[in-house]
Amino acid sequence: HNTRWLIREERKYLARALHLLEMETFDSQANYLFFKGPEDLFEICVGQNVLIRDCSNYPGLGRGFYRVAVRTHEENERLIQAIHDGLMEARKKAQEEEVEE
Repeated sequence: HNTRWLIREERKYLARALHLLEMETFDSQANYLFFKGPEDLFEICVGQNVLIRDCSNYPGLGRGFYRVAVRTHEENERLIQAIHDGLMEARKKAQEEEVEE
């Protein structure tokens, strides 16, 4: 019972946090969350020492679809922080490259 409650609450937390990072999440009752984000998010996360499941090899899906496990709150916070930091670094790098051109 406690585990189901934890997963449900943490899935809600992850969905809200990903939405704030402009990701599209899809409803789930499982212990993972499926979402759509930037096509290079997998590489961005690797740069932050975090692995997310790239779902581009699923039939009917392309780049930009991902899946993450619902974990403890601390682990979920770390995931969201890593995604946020990685996106900020990628945006900063893109802006710097634009200025150089």
